[in-house]
Amino acid sequence: MGKNPNQSNEENLSAQLRETRHLLEELGNYQGTQMHLATSSQVNRKEQLEAITSTTEQANQMLLISLQRLEDSGDRQNEASRKVILSDYKAFEESVEQTASRNETQLRKMNDEQRHVNEQLLSLQSKQNSRLDSLAHDVTRHLDEALASLDRQASEQIRRMGNRLD
Repeated sequence: MGKNPNQSNEENLSAQLRETRHLLEELGNYQGTQMHLATSSQVNRKEQLEAITSTTEQANQMLLISLQRLEDSGDRQNEASRKVILSDYKAFEESVEQTASRNETQLRKMNDEQRHVNEQLLSLQSKQNSRLDSLAHDVTRHLDEALASLDRQASEQIRRMGNRLD
């Protein structure tokens, strides 16, 4: 006995829903992995956001295809499935937006911290340069004084030797 067309359509839609749910689970796992990598390594957060955006776009395409298939059928069960997918998609989208927002906040914080560290380093470098300039000035002054003293002593000794020879 042949299958009822509605039953076959429901089986196809059920398979598509399982595939979509599996994709959403994988995307959730992927997002969790991305969040773990963001906290445990120095991976550039902008690249993570781009990867999440790319994955979201792929999920959007797959969900839009699934939604289009669901809309082609007038069955009530398809409408309920469509609502579930939309609800799950909305929750996923909100989760991605929250992650992106957290990453953006962390990037801003890191940028501010780096700017503060750079300012401190510049200040320390300026102070060190000032100290080195002062030290160089003092060394030059002491050398000039020492050379002048040696010159006076040499002149005095030459004068004394000249007096002895006379």
